[in-house]
Parts: sequence; C-alpha cells; structure tokens
Amino acid sequence: TCINMKRLFLIVVITLLASFYMNPLSTDAALVDGIHTINYQVNKPDSSSASIANDYFTKPAKLIVDNGTMKVQITIKNSSWVTEFNPPGGVTVISSNPGSNERVVQFSINNFNPIRVEMTVDIDDLDYHHSYGTDFVFFENSIQLVEAAQKPQQNTQPNTGSQSSNNQSGENGESANN
Repeated sequence: TCINMKRLFLIVVITLLASFYMNPLSTDAALVDGIHTINYQVNKPDSSSASIANDYFTKPAKLIVDNGTMKVQITIKNSSWVTEFNPPGGVTVISSNPGSNERVVQFSINNFNPIRVEMTVDIDDLDYHHSYGTDFVFFENSIQLVEAAQKPQQNTQPNTGSQSSNNQSGENGESANN
C-alpha cells in the first residue's frame, strides 16, 4: 500500500504540473488604459482556417482600452468591395479614404474570444456578390502598448488658506452673528 500511495502522489504531482504547463496563468489581467496593437486573423466561421476575407484587412488592429472598455479599430483594404460590415453591437466608421480605397472602422469587444462578423462583399468587375459570416480571432498574446493614457494632473499647488468660507453658521446651524 505504501507503493500505491507513492504512485498516487506522483500522479497527482505530475497532473498538477501538467495543468500549469498546459494552461499558463491567464493574461486576462486588466490592460493599461491607452492605445495598443493586437494581431488578428479573419477565419471561416467556426474554423481555424483563414477566410479569403483575411486579406481585405490591414494587420495589426488598434486596441483602445479605457477604464476596462475595449474597442478595436481595423483598416479595411479594398473598402469599396466590403459593402456591409456588421460586428455584434454595431460599427462606427472612423475614417474613409476613397483615394486609397481604405476605411477605418471601430467596434467594441468584451474579451478576446472569436467575434462573428457578418459581411457582404461586392466586386462588380468579377460579378461577385456574396454575404457571409467570418470569425475575427484576436491574439491576446500579441498585444503591444503603443501609448498609455495620460492621467489627469492633480492640482499640486498647496492650499494657502486664502479662500474664505461664506458659511458663518455655528454648531446648531444658527448664524454666528446673533
């Protein structure tokens, strides 16, 4: 039975070590407020394979963190082809440049799980007109801080007591001039 106890102990230790090795501590710690970059890939739905649409987007994305709220900004290349782009919660067009055929869009994310984005691609020259879903997969381990948010400066001037109080009431709320 002593040998069985040693085996059981060894199995438990190996299992614990393997679980730490296979599942390192989460990097879900709060990100610093500011502007970051994050790599991503546009995949076929429910797949680890890149969609053809992956080539329609510039990498990396800009990740903006403000008090725990995360938004990503993505540049769409060949913007005129992507006639609809619908992530959950909607999208805001930050800028559009018809000359370079690019559009920067922004949408919110709650975490780094794949995000289903419905899109429509219309390429008249190729008579290609299709709507489909894609999964935007953000690689959390690629996050790089570009610029930390500026903290508001505190008033560092000492209080000289030069400000007077107009409240002249006594302890009982009665006027001190009675």
